[in-house]
Amino acid sequence: MKKSLILALLTATLANAFATADELYESRSFKVSSDKTGGEYVLRILNPTHESTQQTTLHLYIDADQSVDTLLELIKSWGADKKSQLPTLAILEIPDDELQQNKDLTGDAIQTVTASGGAIHFFDFIKSQLVPFIEKASELSFTQKNLHTHDKSGGFGFYALFLQPGYFDQFYFDSADAMFHDAYLFRAEYEYYKSMKVKFPSPTIVSISSEDNLRSKDIMNRFWGTIAYREYQDYNVVTLPQDPEEVMTIKRDEVVLRALDMLYL
Repeated sequence: MKKSLILALLTATLANAFATADELYESRSFKVSSDKTGGEYVLRILNPTHESTQQTTLHLYIDADQSVDTLLELIKSWGADKKSQLPTLAILEIPDDELQQNKDLTGDAIQTVTASGGAIHFFDFIKSQLVPFIEKASELSFTQKNLHTHDKSGGFGFYALFLQPGYFDQFYFDSADAMFHDAYLFRAEYEYYKSMKVKFPSPTIVSISSEDNLRSKDIMNRFWGTIAYREYQDYNVVTLPQDPEEVMTIKRDEVVLRALDMLYL
């Protein structure tokens, strides 16, 4: 079979890989492995099908909860009339494997959690291997990199925010689960505060919906309340929604759509 025909067949297969987002994105899927974490992952790269004003922005979504299809439908809904604002979307799926998730998502070893505390290696993998791979595959050089973490992967988001400042430009904590290691979350923020970092990435968004675990929600409220008392300069922390009563009724799709507005409009 001629090389040109093989390439044509491969292109056709990739173009139809994700029917849920095919109106907005050209999509490709890869299996990637890391000698830094020992993990094997599925990486989905979705580039806008049109000339986007956000073409050099990478929206990296860390998925540890098999919620990819939901996210793609939300972005498709949001982008239906805002196509010029869509960024390059990359979704890294962490396997549904407790040991791998414990290793990748925790920024501090926890005695009661097997294989925990490997976020430093996971971050190194993203920075030195994953993002360069995405840039090469997309033929783009990203001037802005945003990190979107959801539920279980929220712990890694906090690690990246507080212990690896400067690499990601904006953060979105989508119903972050703070139950994994509560003490670590507050200690990491305190170390960040002591180091005299003068500002947060802007915007840093944390969203809370009626689907969140109530204990986790309480921890998050206390955490962002702590942030409010710090003397950070020019930080921008936005909690969605603002009305406590609204938290009990608002659904995740609503807060994600609001957050996308704040990030890209």
